[in-house]
Amino acid sequence: MGSQGDLDALVATATDLLQQLQDLQEQCGARLEQLAAMDWQALAQQGKLAGIPKITIERTIMDARTVLRTGLGQLAAILDLTQQFREGPPDPESNVPDRLRAMIRMYADTPQDIRNRCQRLETWLAKIDLS
Repeated sequence: MGSQGDLDALVATATDLLQQLQDLQEQCGARLEQLAAMDWQALAQQGKLAGIPKITIERTIMDARTVLRTGLGQLAAILDLTQQFREGPPDPESNVPDRLRAMIRMYADTPQDIRNRCQRLETWLAKIDLS
């Protein structure tokens, strides 16, 4: 399983990732929701997308929202499970540390990915005629 120090380090890393995603939710979440509600089809039909494919914009918005929401949920869930694991009787068969490690690997690049997607969207929006 690994030592208590290893588990503490994993929890600290996962907690930091969760905090980064929570910060990004505060910074970008409302904007992503606003963009998701826009009628990109109408803007495309009006020729206002500055050559940026509608599907690319919609997919970027949808992916950013999904990855952010999923990351927040899964990291919070594994940290809750880890807390239960720590408070319960020792279970040598438990795979909580391995699951925690896997979540960290899965979401390690997510904060930068979300920042990149939001920046890409803002760059596109600067080119799009929203009038």
